[in-house]
Amino acid sequence: MGGLRPFGEIIDVDDAPVGVMRHEQIFKDLNLNFVRHIAVDFHSNTVDLYFRASDPLSKQRALNFVDLVGHSRISESDYAEMEQRFSPDGFTFAVTISVSSGLIDRVAFYVMGLPKDAYPDIGHRTTKNSIESPNHDADNFTAVAWSYRRGKNMEVERSYWGQVVPLLRA
Repeated sequence: MGGLRPFGEIIDVDDAPVGVMRHEQIFKDLNLNFVRHIAVDFHSNTVDLYFRASDPLSKQRALNFVDLVGHSRISESDYAEMEQRFSPDGFTFAVTISVSSGLIDRVAFYVMGLPKDAYPDIGHRTTKNSIESPNHDADNFTAVAWSYRRGKNMEVERSYWGQVVPLLRA
């Protein structure tokens, strides 16, 4: 994408999905103005938009974000874990939108580049796998996400092959 791009520019293309476009004002209201990158899952017919949230995460802001999927609360422990790990300069926030229905299926708060000893409690097997699995990229990349659908779960994403770090920096 060549760096951060305004959301309005991202959807200003021929045949942009109406279900994605209809969220433009909602994202503006939440101060989600710039997209870091996009992922399209053709199998599940969804689009993931990864925003750069440039403001610090407050409890109210976090609640506003999870409200996009009908969640009404974030546990105190989850919020404390996020607050402890997120940069005051901002963070990555993602939404998964169903192309066919236009519904936001998932939201996620990402922290990237955590040292191994700073992972939140994501379960022994997940932590062990994310630390010990092979990585063939020049730069190791691991992201931890607090992900909310109808319930909450933790996600770990790790580079394996494909030079992910330069792609994210572009």
